[in-house]
Amino acid sequence: MTDNPNITNPSSVNRRQAIAGAGAAALALTGPALASVPKSDAELIRLGAEFDRLQAEWLPALSEWNHFYGVAHEAWKAKNIPFSEEEFFAVQDETGATAASDREDAALSSLEDIAEKIRELPAEGFAGLAVKLRVLRYDNFSNEDFDMPEKDMDWGPRAFYQFAAEIERMARA
Repeated sequence: MTDNPNITNPSSVNRRQAIAGAGAAALALTGPALASVPKSDAELIRLGAEFDRLQAEWLPALSEWNHFYGVAHEAWKAKNIPFSEEEFFAVQDETGATAASDREDAALSSLEDIAEKIRELPAEGFAGLAVKLRVLRYDNFSNEDFDMPEKDMDWGPRAFYQFAAEIERMARA
């Protein structure tokens, strides 16, 4: 379960709530509260807020690309012709899949740049560790693993979710 005040019903949390809650927790450490955390954790918290913002921008771009790729695939099948890479790329261009892919690639590149900076910095306290844990989640689980009530998650994502909630709780203490 979670103590996150931005998630009113932990059993019905979805990825948007989790991202919003994580970002709000990071942003809550500003001013005097931020001054009391170790210097590297303060930088991790700043980068974590940027990571959350960029991830929130990337997820819709990923969803859009998935949609348009499906449209392109269906359009390709409807042509009922032998596979040709050149022809398939033309279908992707016609259906908007290429443009959606370009937008997703740009968003992912920005997200990866911030994630790499977070991976490189050491955490000195629980607040910094909580940021690194969000990147670890991004690195190791698909979004679908967490886009459901906690009680319906597979064991691995659920155990990770519960551990992350405990770290976040300790970071707020």
